[in-house]
Amino acid sequence: MIELDPHGSSLGTPLASSAHGPKLIIRPVALPSVRRSDVARRLAQAVRVTSRRLAPVATRIARRQPINNELMARSLRLMFDDMGGSFTKFGQLIGSSPSLFGDVVAAEFRATLDNMVPIPWSDVRQTVEDELGFPLAHIFRAFDEEPIAAASLAAVHRAVLHDGRTVAVKVLRPDIEYRMAVDIAVMKPLFEFLGSQVAVGIFGELPSLVGGLAEQLAEEVDLRNEARSMLWFDHLRSTLQLDRLEVPLPIEGLAARRVLVMTYIDGVPVDHVERIAELGVDPAPLVQDCVKAWFATAICTGAFHGDVHAGNLLVTPRGNLGVLDWGIVGRLDHSTQRFFRRLVEGALGDETAWAEVWEHTRAIYGPAMQQSLGLSDDQMVQFVRMQVEPLFHRPFGEINVADLIVNNENVSAKIETPRESASQLNTFELWRSERRRVRAQRKLGVGDSKFDRGMFLLGKQLVYFDRYGKLFIPDVPLLWDHGAFRRLLEEPVVPAEAPSL
Repeated sequence: MIELDPHGSSLGTPLASSAHGPKLIIRPVALPSVRRSDVARRLAQAVRVTSRRLAPVATRIARRQPINNELMARSLRLMFDDMGGSFTKFGQLIGSSPSLFGDVVAAEFRATLDNMVPIPWSDVRQTVEDELGFPLAHIFRAFDEEPIAAASLAAVHRAVLHDGRTVAVKVLRPDIEYRMAVDIAVMKPLFEFLGSQVAVGIFGELPSLVGGLAEQLAEEVDLRNEARSMLWFDHLRSTLQLDRLEVPLPIEGLAARRVLVMTYIDGVPVDHVERIAELGVDPAPLVQDCVKAWFATAICTGAFHGDVHAGNLLVTPRGNLGVLDWGIVGRLDHSTQRFFRRLVEGALGDETAWAEVWEHTRAIYGPAMQQSLGLSDDQMVQFVRMQVEPLFHRPFGEINVADLIVNNENVSAKIETPRESASQLNTFELWRSERRRVRAQRKLGVGDSKFDRGMFLLGKQLVYFDRYGKLFIPDVPLLWDHGAFRRLLEEPVVPAEAPSL
């Protein structure tokens, strides 16, 4: 039996830190090169599954019959289910993003969020021992063979260390990197084809999402990234004195690329109102602290937890809120972080901020919006302000917080060149129109630029917080504590990603 020191040991890899606290260093893993034969085999499977599952959509198009979102979403979800692997991960991304894909599509894909098949116990044991370098019994007093959670990339098991601490052990699936690399190689041509041939609805969005998914997966398959993220956020949480928030912490020396041992947090998902009531805990202040902490990281560092769905926010019996699963951390580029920061500053009364917000908006969308509205620059500043400012000051129950980011179509609908709406076109004509437009873009070398991973993840989290706000603090505005948010803005802007050591 070995002695485990929570402050450092000979096991595993030390995590980067400095005199100013832990550094957030995200190191993507280069996915392996794939054999053409494996890609060809998987692509052939994808073609067979696609042909079978999308046949109802193709038939309706050929017969010039209407296609609704329910039919498109179900056909695509069944295709993803049949393919499994990284396609399931892609489906989970869609299922957790109703503001980006619509409620109907997201509801259909929510089935992909259910637990998956566990990793065989022999593989779990082998991976843990290989990664940590010791027999299982030397590190753990007990280790549950049945996982408490299983997803497309990893499974989590409960275990007990020899010092009596209960821990969670996250283990990557065997050979997941290679299988993901094959799936990405298949998705790119497949989704390009679906995006250009079907074009309408969710199919038109598929090509622009593949790159972001590949980037996300390359970060998630090194669990040391997640360990550094937890330490980084816990330091910020402590600095902001948000004592009601808890973060699982990696056990120093037991953080490896494919295995991560961390403190165990038990609790009730934040949206299980009845079970929270049984605990006798008021979730409202916990949700407020979580929103404050999330804004703090996004404003001051440009980084934030990228998956705050209810399963990752647990109300504990002690009356705290556990923030789990730090495998996905969103990062904003400097320009977007500045834009987000100026939005908050403007809402807090900085009159100079709105001109900069308008300049950023114009840089993204070009001059078409201003030309279509026929407004001067000063008038456009006020127009943008009127669109955004109320979202910060009206109660959660009266607004859609996601409009801050993800529903820019409220404004940008005036930007795009007017096209006939779906209600003015029959299905066949709409399909032909969209296909012509996409093909023309491809011929000109113009890709779909709507997807930006940082903004996509940002929008997702705002959707979640909008739901929690409506559920627990419907009478509270987003900027309920001006003093706290002003203090956040006074903090130095520290980039989350430090140079690799």
